[in-house]
Amino acid sequence: MDYILQIEKLFKYFEFNLNLEETRILYKIKRNFNNELNLLGCFVKDYLTIKNSGNVSEDSNIYNDFVILFENLKENHSTKDIIEEFYNYSNYYLKIIFEEVENEKIEFALATINTCDALDSYPILIELFDKFYNQKIDSNYFYMMLQLIMDIVLKRFENPEQYNKDLAELIKEANVLETSSERLAV
Repeated sequence: MDYILQIEKLFKYFEFNLNLEETRILYKIKRNFNNELNLLGCFVKDYLTIKNSGNVSEDSNIYNDFVILFENLKENHSTKDIIEEFYNYSNYYLKIIFEEVENEKIEFALATINTCDALDSYPILIELFDKFYNQKIDSNYFYMMLQLIMDIVLKRFENPEQYNKDLAELIKEANVLETSSERLAV
């Protein structure tokens, strides 16, 4: 999908609705994406998926869905907080797709996931990175979840007929199994 027009339109919307400091943050995001608006559009779609509880926006509705989300978020959050979160999530997204991390285990997991073209894992990975970098989860849990995602992606890649469910659904099932086995061990 060609997201260029929608992203250009989104930046025009922001120019009229943000102050100078917030606008600078957005242009920093654009610069971090090397002005590659289609890639930025892919990120915006994944961001919307996160914020809309896993519901994926139609490609043609990215602009409209983002504006609606932004206006709704402004009811309970400052625009600066929203833009800063958007900025942080964009950085996680770039780390994921370009596998630019300093830890070899994380880099290997991301390379494996990307090799399997598991684009549907990006929203989940972004949230995982956010929780890790904001110290809501520890490194052991982070690595365990990353390993779980990588294992599911590999199984689905090797046998798509058997693992034909959405990745988020497969992860939920795996977490339920994991939680059940932990309960039994106690």
